[in-house]
Amino acid sequence: MVILRPVPCFLRRSLTNSKLSSQYVLQTSFLSLLLTFTKAMAGEWRQLVCSIGEETFNHVLAMWDSRPSLRQSQLLEYLNLLILVHDPQEGTHKEGSISTDPITWQRCLHRLYQLIHDHLSQLSTKNKLSGVSGSFSADQQTIPQNLVLLSARLCSKIFQDTANYGVLDITQSSSTQTNADMSVTQAGKANKRRRIEVGLQPLTSKLKEEGTHPHVIPWYQILLELLKSYSGIFDPERCLLMLDMFTCTLGESRVAFVQEHIIQCLGALALQYNKVFPEKSAHKQMRSGKWSPVWDLVLRCV
Repeated sequence: MVILRPVPCFLRRSLTNSKLSSQYVLQTSFLSLLLTFTKAMAGEWRQLVCSIGEETFNHVLAMWDSRPSLRQSQLLEYLNLLILVHDPQEGTHKEGSISTDPITWQRCLHRLYQLIHDHLSQLSTKNKLSGVSGSFSADQQTIPQNLVLLSARLCSKIFQDTANYGVLDITQSSSTQTNADMSVTQAGKANKRRRIEVGLQPLTSKLKEEGTHPHVIPWYQILLELLKSYSGIFDPERCLLMLDMFTCTLGESRVAFVQEHIIQCLGALALQYNKVFPEKSAHKQMRSGKWSPVWDLVLRCV
């Protein structure tokens, strides 16, 4: 343990060094060390791990690579672990959640949401173009499971804070951008303020408009993980919101692997629906009447 004491200071100093941004191989090595240290020390030095994570967050986020790679996998694993260390009970306001500075940590989560939101938007545009040219496949439309897990964990916290609808007001400075974006900022453009709509309401609106197309499959993957692992955020109002959206998109979809993702989401939603609308409750119509059209649509797709 004595040998490890210099490591936190070394990580802070190294990860925040401005010269690191131009050293790809060195970035990869430091990210691997940070991940290993976090795994080893998260239990015993939890507060310290949170402190390092918050202080170096923007610099670590700048290592984001939109292309699949070992480094990107390590980055996603680290970010996922860091959120879990801050809140092992998977709840935004539950006892047991810690952070060195709650406001700073909230900003970190918002910046991460912005980055993932932009990444998924870029993938969506790319997949739209692939669809037009007829060169897409089902595998090309999906995102890796480690990104699904991270996105769902992050959304569970952001959506809890914003109810069904909210807006993130984010200052996009050079310290929060990816390497590709940094060159633009350094070329003389000022920092930008961005407003991103978040919550289940804008997401369901988006899926009602575009949910029959393959390029939105990543959002179905994230919703499925939310319904399976974070079902507690789906109260009766949100369950009805999801059911209405899935019914609309399944009824209009003509692409088999899109239908498959919607049906998987409906299966997970049905389990939560039974919890919030018990069989012996006064909401019998909510249980039977709302689902009858859904089962008819599902049978047509089988």
